[in-house]
Amino acid sequence: MEKSGKGYYGVKVVAVMALMMLPMSLIMNTASIFYTPVTEEFGIPLAAMGLTLTLTMLGSAFGAPFVTTPLSKKIKLRWLIGAALLVEAACFAVRATTSSMMVFYITSVLISIPMGLLCNVSIPIIANGWYPKKPGTAIGIMASTQGLGGMLFSAIGGIIIQNAGWRTCYWVWAAIALVAAPIAMLVIRNEPSEVGQVAPGSDSLEVKAVDPATLPGMMRNNAIKTPVFWIVAVCLILSSFCANVNAYINPYSQSVGMSVAVAGFVSAMIQLGVFVNKIVLGQICDRMGVRAGGIYYTVTAILCFGLILFSGGSTALIMLGCFLIGPLYSSVNLYGPILTRYMFGTKDQPRIWALYVLMFCTFGGSAATIWGLVIGAIGYGGAFKFVAALVAVLLVLLMFVVGLRKNTVAKWETPEAAEAKE
Repeated sequence: MEKSGKGYYGVKVVAVMALMMLPMSLIMNTASIFYTPVTEEFGIPLAAMGLTLTLTMLGSAFGAPFVTTPLSKKIKLRWLIGAALLVEAACFAVRATTSSMMVFYITSVLISIPMGLLCNVSIPIIANGWYPKKPGTAIGIMASTQGLGGMLFSAIGGIIIQNAGWRTCYWVWAAIALVAAPIAMLVIRNEPSEVGQVAPGSDSLEVKAVDPATLPGMMRNNAIKTPVFWIVAVCLILSSFCANVNAYINPYSQSVGMSVAVAGFVSAMIQLGVFVNKIVLGQICDRMGVRAGGIYYTVTAILCFGLILFSGGSTALIMLGCFLIGPLYSSVNLYGPILTRYMFGTKDQPRIWALYVLMFCTFGGSAATIWGLVIGAIGYGGAFKFVAALVAVLLVLLMFVVGLRKNTVAKWETPEAAEAKE
């Protein structure tokens, strides 16, 4: 990333936002470690516990355009993120003390707000504010630690549950979120003007807040009237749908003869691929462009499923394939906001992106179930061939919509739009 002087405050903001992804990863990335102990103690089926994740995903989807994005326009992110982490801590603490699944369901809705704010809303705002010329790398760094947190805390949580019980683990999760809240409030700032600095590459040395009315781009109400908006929506939904098949790679590995322990390493390799490739994909978008980023994550996904399909049960090839699913898994929350900014500018990007979050999160909530039905009907091999074919279609759609960018820029609503370049 570029710096504006030796002591550019944006470096600290990006680092702390990356740190905030660790408590955020506790919400979704470690949820499965509680399934067995909670359902056994409560005497309920696994599906009842699985509903908690569905509620969280749906809450995050609808919260983005109707709650978190509107709030981010009125309240500074440091206060929003700090409050969200306190809500997260409270939800974990309540779960640690309850014996009611209804309480789990209520907290699942409440906890969707901090998840959506941290994962989908805050990162593009911070990247655009501090690194407006090249936001991809900043987004990649901030988003990458979610996968790292999933690896780290799933292992730690398993040890805590085994030795001290699931309630103690929820207390530990609450403490982590509680400690993170004041760090966010003290460090995070929306843009350089708040600390008397200017963004890298800025033509002006005058320190002032950016007036959104002067930004190049298209308002959301006008964007949704264009065919490009809906083609991008299909691309993001397809990306999310295809990425969700990763949940079945672990059982596939066991079906070809791997032990449970080795299949666990396969799952860890997916998270490692997510961690590394979020940074790599961001770098590619910044250095080589949005088109190159789209080619990278779709081609690597096709290679991923090719390796898995023709692995012959080889653990090494399956693990390599799992690593290569990282770019696809990273694409929606990383490539998505970059593509949105590229096609529609920064004028109303948060609200446009919030609509996309609503679409792919709502659909993503059912993707795992759909893939389960597909695998039940045509088997793992058929499902992986199907997803590879869908990714190939996705590649064509991405190249088509990126090619329409010049026509879209012509409809941007500020004089600065004329200066926008490929």
